Amino acid sequence: MSSHCERVPNELWLDIFQLLPRSSIKHIYATDRKFANASRALLFRHLVFHPYLIRHASWDPGLALPASPLLQIELERLEFWSSDEIALLVRECTVAPRSREETEAEPVPLEDADSPHILMTLFLDRLGKFTGLKKLFASKVKFTQVGLATLCQLPLLTEVGIHRCDTV
Repeated sequence: MSSHCERVPNELWLDIFQLLPRSSIKHIYATDRKFANASRALLFRHLVFHPYLIRHASWDPGLALPASPLLQIELERLEFWSSDEIALLVRECTVAPRSREETEAEPVPLEDADSPHILMTLFLDRLGKFTGLKKLFASKVKFTQVGLATLCQLPLLTEVGIHRCDTV
């Protein structure tokens, strides 16, 4: 990076990077250490979490858990996003079921699962780590009583949208 670029404050780079699509920000993140520091807050600003799948059978449009390999991937994603480094950067969060792709393994119906709400429960257990969270939108998920209480205690949360949710 040239010496002129090094004199530009991170705040200005952040303003510039906000104008770019996420795919470009990913490339910038990998380019230079100063750019990585400036763009990191944008890369991890919005968490999208899918604790359930929507079954596509016309006779049963209900919720299901992802099959074992995908369940493990979601657990690892949650572990990463709720890590001490990343959780502080999250400002917005969307929690909703994901549509099942044709190539995925058959999901596990909630009534057949040993722990039908494992992903949602773990998400709610870690919700307190997202202290910078300002907006949360949840749709068609199941909250726990403790999770709702944690949600109410987030210090910066100012916008909450809850659509067709329930409690466990």
